[in-house]
Amino acid sequence: MADRWRLRPDEVADRAAADRPPVDHAAMMWEVAGGIPVRADGGPDLAASDPERLALLLRHASAGDPASPMLDELDLVLHAEPATVTAAFQRAEDAGAPRTALAEAWRLAAPDRAALARPADRAAVLHAWLTGRDAESAAHCAKLADARWHTVWNRPAAGPCMTAPGVGPLAGRLLLADGAALHLCDPATGEPRSAVGPLTLRHPRALTATAFGGALLLDASGALESLTVDGAVGAPAGTLETLGPVTAVAGHHDALVLGLPDGSLTHHELSTGRTHRPEPSLHEGPVTALGVTDADGGTLVASGGEDGRVWTWMPGRPPLPAPVDQRPHAVTATALAATPAGLLLAAAWSDGLLRLRRWGERHRGADIRLGAPVRSLAVTPDGLVVAALPEAVLALTLADQGAPAPR
Repeated sequence: MADRWRLRPDEVADRAAADRPPVDHAAMMWEVAGGIPVRADGGPDLAASDPERLALLLRHASAGDPASPMLDELDLVLHAEPATVTAAFQRAEDAGAPRTALAEAWRLAAPDRAALARPADRAAVLHAWLTGRDAESAAHCAKLADARWHTVWNRPAAGPCMTAPGVGPLAGRLLLADGAALHLCDPATGEPRSAVGPLTLRHPRALTATAFGGALLLDASGALESLTVDGAVGAPAGTLETLGPVTAVAGHHDALVLGLPDGSLTHHELSTGRTHRPEPSLHEGPVTALGVTDADGGTLVASGGEDGRVWTWMPGRPPLPAPVDQRPHAVTATALAATPAGLLLAAAWSDGLLRLRRWGERHRGADIRLGAPVRSLAVTPDGLVVAALPEAVLALTLADQGAPAPR
């Protein structure tokens, strides 16, 4: 090693720049901007520009002024090369610039690079995160988004979120756990109607309403905790102790659907004690997500597993010969419901993909990336898909659903 020497990369850069004059970033910006196409009205046509040219423009703007007003140019953010946009927002934050609504939306979307690959996809996911934060920018993104889905509302939260549809006495309401408390919300707007009370489990694995009028929380150890809602319990005393450890739970009418560590499912009628179990087990490894609804004169269960498979099954009937979906990532959430446009199935995986499909429309629907894995899902009878993420709860709908227009 005596005949070798090394320089650290930063030292190479410092030595190379030592004898060079300072860069005139303002002059470079004008030079780069001169190659941007011009619209008929004389303004810059950023949509027709080379993303690398826009990235170079943004790099010089950010280097000259970390809080450059160019970071407020939505069309530039939508069309410039994504890594440069991320770096520019980070430089502004490091310099102490206040985080704008657009910067916050980008921070939430940026972890999933696939969500930002095409400008149209970028517009859709930024619309999701700008909804409720910046109405004008959200509306602009909605116009540019080429997607079969749009965001109806966005409710930021202080902690990890879980959501579940109301059943029994809570039908028509939405349950939302935000890391601190359990809330009953209006599904159409996401606005809380009442706070049920504080939560002792800060990081629950699953949340479900029950026919008794209360709710259940599932913790990481597999234990279920009964939550009292307006005086109603999640389950009668002694009921939960007989169930053993579970990995997923969903309430429906007078039943609990349970997912187990060995990949099996149980539909447990609480009033009669009768159970149904598909044979053989549908999943290899733990069941990680459950959804349930009424369909075809019976109960339809959607289950997701650590094996990446999504199955549907009707208690008392043989399961289908194959899963309805499968990907090489663990399923994090499933939900389904009968809607005015047909049965809608939602499933999410640990790599951040959320897939919406109507029954019988295998090649339609929407594949959605929001920047982080969805932790839980609910589908309302009106066709809203409520997705709980680490820092917010979003309500989405398919574009032809007939739900409220994007805002």
